[in-house]
Amino acid sequence: MELANLTPKKSGGSPHQTSNNRKTKPPHEKASEHIVITSNLESIAPNMGEPWVVMGDFNSYLFAHEKQGGGAPNASCMDRFSRCISNCNLVDLGFKGPKFTWKRNNIMERIDRVSGNQVWVSNFSNYSVFTLPSFKSDHNAILLKPTVHSMSSSGEKPFRFQAAWLTHNSFEDLVVCHWNHDTH
Repeated sequence: MELANLTPKKSGGSPHQTSNNRKTKPPHEKASEHIVITSNLESIAPNMGEPWVVMGDFNSYLFAHEKQGGGAPNASCMDRFSRCISNCNLVDLGFKGPKFTWKRNNIMERIDRVSGNQVWVSNFSNYSVFTLPSFKSDHNAILLKPTVHSMSSSGEKPFRFQAAWLTHNSFEDLVVCHWNHDTH
């Protein structure tokens, strides 16, 4: 497993300070950081033939309903992020819990998310994504949790249909032959 940090490092200068002494980024810096993140994703994606998932703070939302309060949703950032997700062949893995992942004053946005490619979704279909409550942060943490199915009380694994069976030459004949036989 490889962990990559797609967030650009600031080379000199000091973070913008607000009157309540919290470190924030001016809007132009936040937008430029978003462009670097999406560019980094788009440069990595063509080499990803294996299952992969990306999660974290993307500093952008995909849809206008993922922003509440403040000014109008930033259409150019939404469009850029949507194109990035599409170009990288990623799908949003959804979430359970609070809708918004970032809050400051009266502004709330869903800028933290989990996305995976179709290979990942096919190989790891039993998962849940949770937006957790925030703790000493303006961001809610995100948890990607695999769902483990327990075995039956007899210790046998539950039956799992494999779509690849449909491609076998004798699959249909085998099903017809055994359909009415008692298996117990």
